[in-house]
Amino acid sequence: MTEREELRRSLDRLRDEISHLEDSDEATRRRMNRLVAQLEDQLGGEAEEEHLGMLTEAVRNYVEQLEIEHPRMTSVLNRILVGLSNIGI
Repeated sequence: MTEREELRRSLDRLRDEISHLEDSDEATRRRMNRLVAQLEDQLGGEAEEEHLGMLTEAVRNYVEQLEIEHPRMTSVLNRILVGLSNIGI
């Protein structure tokens, strides 16, 4: 499996975690869905390095914000960070 395929699998796992968020956590759900969409857009095309760096930083910020309340989601986000790093982002 290629690094990009593994990254896409991690995005699928993240979508699954998002779907399990409580209804009261709608703000997190919206932010995470937006992040997933941005990551998919960038994986599907050629993105500028600056934008990819900003996206990686956004993932790191989400990890910090979510690690206590959503440990499984944080674990998936960490896998995504590793995957981004493995493909040179």
